[in-house]
Amino acid sequence: MYSHTKKKIWIGLAAAVFLVLAVGLVAGLMRMGSSGSLLLGRLNEEEFFKDFGIEQPEYKVSVLDFKGKPVGRNPASLKDYRGKFILINFWATWCGPCKQEMPELETLYNTMKDNGLVVLAVSEGESMTKVKDYLAQNPYSFPVLLDESQTIGSMYKATNIPLTYLVDPKGNIRGRALGARKWSDPRFQAYVLQTIRDSE
Repeated sequence: MYSHTKKKIWIGLAAAVFLVLAVGLVAGLMRMGSSGSLLLGRLNEEEFFKDFGIEQPEYKVSVLDFKGKPVGRNPASLKDYRGKFILINFWATWCGPCKQEMPELETLYNTMKDNGLVVLAVSEGESMTKVKDYLAQNPYSFPVLLDESQTIGSMYKATNIPLTYLVDPKGNIRGRALGARKWSDPRFQAYVLQTIRDSE
């Protein structure tokens, strides 16, 4: 009788511990959601952007198509990448923060290119020779385009760099980030996957 009662007590305690852990997990996810991270498996875009330093457009804006001179054999037009989540990154070889950011973009691209993400790096105001020389010393696998006349940069108001635009698979600009970011952050990767799924 005593052992049976003791067994019931232990079962009750185990159930209570499980309930406390479950409630704590849900509460933790809710708190994460309010700070821009996961909210029951989803990211709150507005809060996440605020936390990550990404500026959202005030209204729906479609991306402006452009054509640059490719470095290598990559497609030269933005429309060639339609249907993918695109990071349009404006940069230059003389820009310190741009060069610091490049490895982050490379990690993101190599991690997520098979999931439908592309990084499109647009070099501002520099010659093919200069950019090729830089890439020979710092090889990256994502597509690079030249904007020698800075026509594309003018379209996208890239007066300061690095500047990165986030474009969803439907061709809508979701936001832009001025300055370097840690693009390999798992939260950003989760946001990209979420946006791709939502666009299907």
